[in-house]
Amino acid sequence: MARKTSAKNTKEPVRLREKELANGVRSLYLDIYVNGKRSYEFLKLYLIPETNPQAKVQNENTMRAANTIKLNRILEITNNKAGLKNTSIRAKMLLKDWMETFRQAQEQKGVKDQKLIHNTIHALTAYNINVAMRDVNRDYIIGLTNFLRNDYRSPRGKKLKDYSVINYLGCLRNALNMAVREDVIADNPIMKLSAQDKVKAPESQREYLTVEEVKQLEATDSPYPHIKQAFLFACYTGLRCSDVRSITWGKIVKDGEKYRLHTVMFKTKRPFYIPLSKKAMQWMPERGNKTVAEVCQMHGVDATTFLAVINFMHSGYTQVSEDFDRLSIPALIDYLRQSHIYFLDFLFPRIRRDLSTALGGERKDAITRLIFKQLDSYIGEVSRHMRFEDMHLFPYVEGLLHGQLQEGFELSTFSKKHHAVDHELHELKQILIKYIPESTTRNELNAVLYQIYGCEDELDAHGKAEDYIFVPAVYNLEKRVKHENKR
Repeated sequence: MARKTSAKNTKEPVRLREKELANGVRSLYLDIYVNGKRSYEFLKLYLIPETNPQAKVQNENTMRAANTIKLNRILEITNNKAGLKNTSIRAKMLLKDWMETFRQAQEQKGVKDQKLIHNTIHALTAYNINVAMRDVNRDYIIGLTNFLRNDYRSPRGKKLKDYSVINYLGCLRNALNMAVREDVIADNPIMKLSAQDKVKAPESQREYLTVEEVKQLEATDSPYPHIKQAFLFACYTGLRCSDVRSITWGKIVKDGEKYRLHTVMFKTKRPFYIPLSKKAMQWMPERGNKTVAEVCQMHGVDATTFLAVINFMHSGYTQVSEDFDRLSIPALIDYLRQSHIYFLDFLFPRIRRDLSTALGGERKDAITRLIFKQLDSYIGEVSRHMRFEDMHLFPYVEGLLHGQLQEGFELSTFSKKHHAVDHELHELKQILIKYIPESTTRNELNAVLYQIYGCEDELDAHGKAEDYIFVPAVYNLEKRVKHENKR
């Protein structure tokens, strides 16, 4: 007779426990014991004294929520022991949020040209970017590929070429590879595509200019002489357009009677050294003799202030001038006033007009009216903020320049008002993406969305220039005037 075996009692690695608090309230937490190590996770869920039927129902709901969390933790621990990646929670993240994480990671790595990432996010938004990472599977990728090849139009209204589709999918592949490394998803669905599913790059046909054609080009006048110069210089050196753009006179070294170019190739990031023939040097532009200060003086612009703003923008808002006393506050005021004119009198009216055209009118249906209500609310908020600066802040600062201190106005008031509009544009984009009517002209709407994204970047740069350059400079001025008035 076979001997009966009793199943061992396997202890759960996660237990739900309670902790007594004041007034009879009990806090729920998880007691986790894995591989000889104990840890605790406090759920911020509480059981209240059951003094009435409503309290009893509330406690039952709380216990259900706590047990669901407990079950998820047990599944995660079990998957880890089985060699599976713990992706159950993070895989709920939206692709939209992960692409932004990827973009920021690339920016931190020093990838300056983010145009491809921006264009890829734009295309994903047009398809469906509000999908959980766990749902980005092979079917999603195949559907996206077909959409990009057949239906999608660029912000300029053009159909994508296969090379562009390959580039967009390559960008998405890199983002998903990063998601695999970060245990957000278990594997990359793009890697599962068959040869038939993938977009094949067409064979390129290269054509070459003959010597006679190059000579004819040299003898032909051009309305754009700088483009002609750059093209012929590339012909005589064999350099890519990106490498020609990066050349400065500082990278050209004279060795006796000959010239050599020392630079780093833009595409491969490898240094290279090439001799420059007399023909190539002939098409180099004249070496500039004027300094930045001289050019600024010609146009009535303070050079120190100009360089402070340009370097701040070019460095990605990291290089901030520390010598604020040397900055020209009148030049900053003029720059900010001109920016206000650009936004209020040109950019906002243009976006509103183009959006009305794309949606077929402002009062077409309830969704359209909601979109314009949100847009007008946003423009109104920005307008009030900029009018406040024009009517109150700038006159206050101009008074400080003349040693006059206006009672009842504090610069801190401006700082508090400055960030009140940051979230409005984001909400408008979400409404346009999620609830746009099917009858909308897609190409025109994509163009408007592109304008809105650009407007958001420009407003961000404008706000940062105020926060990190203008406001500190005015604070220093205000401090000096207050000190002088106390004498």
